[in-house]
Amino acid sequence: MCGILGMIVQKEAGLTVSQVKQALNRLFILSESRGKEAAGVALRTNERFLVYKAALSAGRMIKKKEYQSIFAHFNPGSDTVLLGHSRLVTDGEQSLSANNQPVVKEGIAVIHNGIIVNVQKLWQESPELKREYTVDTEIIPVLIRHSLKKGDALIKALQTTFQAIEGSASVAAVFNDRDCFILATNTGSIYFAQTPDQKIFLFASEKYILRKLLKNISFREKFARSPVNQLRAGEGYFRSLKTQKDFEFPLIEQGMIYINEEPLSSTLRVEVLNGTRTSGKTITSQEPFLVPESIRDHDQNCASKISRLQRCKKCVLPVTFPLINLDTEGVCQFCRNHQKKNFLGEKALLEKIGHFEKSGDEPNCIVSLSGGRDSCFTLHYVKKVLGLKPIAYSYDWGMITDLGRRNQARLCGKLGVEHILVSADIAQKRKNIGKNVSAWLKKPHLGMIPLFMAGDKQYFFFAERLKKQTGIGLVVMGENYYEKTGFKTAFSLAQEKNKGLAYQVTAKDQMKMAWFYLKQFAANPEYINPSLWDSFSAFRVYYEPRFHNYINLFDYIPWQEQPFVDLLRQEYNWEISPDSSSTWRIGDGTAAFYNYIYHTVAGFTEHDTFRSNQIRENVLDREEALKLVNEENQPSYLSLKNYCDLIKLDLIPALKTIQDIPKLY
Repeated sequence: MCGILGMIVQKEAGLTVSQVKQALNRLFILSESRGKEAAGVALRTNERFLVYKAALSAGRMIKKKEYQSIFAHFNPGSDTVLLGHSRLVTDGEQSLSANNQPVVKEGIAVIHNGIIVNVQKLWQESPELKREYTVDTEIIPVLIRHSLKKGDALIKALQTTFQAIEGSASVAAVFNDRDCFILATNTGSIYFAQTPDQKIFLFASEKYILRKLLKNISFREKFARSPVNQLRAGEGYFRSLKTQKDFEFPLIEQGMIYINEEPLSSTLRVEVLNGTRTSGKTITSQEPFLVPESIRDHDQNCASKISRLQRCKKCVLPVTFPLINLDTEGVCQFCRNHQKKNFLGEKALLEKIGHFEKSGDEPNCIVSLSGGRDSCFTLHYVKKVLGLKPIAYSYDWGMITDLGRRNQARLCGKLGVEHILVSADIAQKRKNIGKNVSAWLKKPHLGMIPLFMAGDKQYFFFAERLKKQTGIGLVVMGENYYEKTGFKTAFSLAQEKNKGLAYQVTAKDQMKMAWFYLKQFAANPEYINPSLWDSFSAFRVYYEPRFHNYINLFDYIPWQEQPFVDLLRQEYNWEISPDSSSTWRIGDGTAAFYNYIYHTVAGFTEHDTFRSNQIRENVLDREEALKLVNEENQPSYLSLKNYCDLIKLDLIPALKTIQDIPKLY
């Protein structure tokens, strides 16, 4: 999720203002990959408590005069704490300063990486606590302060807070009335290093970030004999700024003796440098979204016609499916030529991963995590069944749904797994999608729809880069073969003859696709926009074999829909979509839109191919499949609206344009 970072500079640490500024700037730039939508900093000395935050990327924020002015208050003769945050917005709009981090509440400045998924429940259960913002982080300082007011020691207050929250949380905090600093995590997404004399302490969300910083000439010698340590999942760290005494402690009470940090004789006033408000009611309600009856009537009329389409007698693919060929018995070539999947088995999987294992507590694999059912089950299986020590990896290109992000938090928090999220420039990505969708609507062609999803393909590139950064050679993904959707490339006249996944396309078909796209760009100059290079690089990565060097769990064990979903629901309180009967693609914000197009124009969606693949593998009968696709192909108007809002597209005119496209049935 977000990037948290910071440093403690004790008295007589020997650092100049310039060196402190250089170090913090470097931490911000290195942490920006974890979120680019907002950033903030807090400085706390013996005399001052300053906060500055802005709805800007970290790289842009550190150039602002308010940020620069922070360092005028650095005093080598005073104990100084600097906290920084590079935000990926998951809860609480960044346009309101109070929602950005550090979050200041009850005299506590908190930075938080993760998502608290039960935040609504926590507020409802404690009506005496005052909620002002929409960001989930707000509950952390409120719960800590509530416990302190009851007379609890600080460490017990932190333990109580972490036992109350559900989801993922890695936090750092400083206080206006206590001379101490705390770190805590339930995922292990905090790394730290300090000089042998304890005068300088650094922390960040990833080991790679600290290692890069410590190569800086200003720190190389000071930290020469200092390791980069991980604060393990379920652990906290306490440091007294006055005495430099520090220790780690469990976030679950274990009969420990608590040290009650004495309050300061005078409370520091928290100053917000840019004057934006940090209080005031911000909870708002939204008007219900209504779809015009004419839109609904058209969709129902289409659904009625689609229900009468001729379909393969064995699977459920209709005659409008590209390249389909029914024989005299009404069976399609995809069913006639199908060869059942040969699963390699768990024994072969254990042999395959054996040489990647490491001794000790060091992570030994990377698991791709989208928040969907396949990747969530894969993370569970790798940690709980195989007994590996994974790091979860996600690439957020701006179209992971809030639901998907919450499910990522649930799994990582419950399993105690470090989560490394690489964030694109989300605002730019969404702008690119909007340009391509707008161009498509001016001259629609089903073969050009994959352009809407081009922005997520760098996912494979960053997985390879993460292997190099962490030194971990093993990547495990959960690619479900039932979810193969070759029709998307078939609409571009590139006929897939392979039996693999979407990116396993022959060189000849790749050339066909390239030629098709060039002709479409020539016919519709609207596609020639700033997104072009991003799309080109994404497709290059997607189809290059060197970016697919990983183990697919479902090559070894069969994918089982209901048992896997039931396990996730029971073990992790895994969330499903309230406006869809399907548990597939619920973490993907684009799926509702492109499936609406395919269904309206061609009479089928991804669900038809998914259920047909299940039929061919004898895990689902045709009658049940027909029933399921009828339910799953119902348009989700709320998801359509959310998608169009994100890419700044007017939904109703877009739906009317799609409905006016000549049908294939």
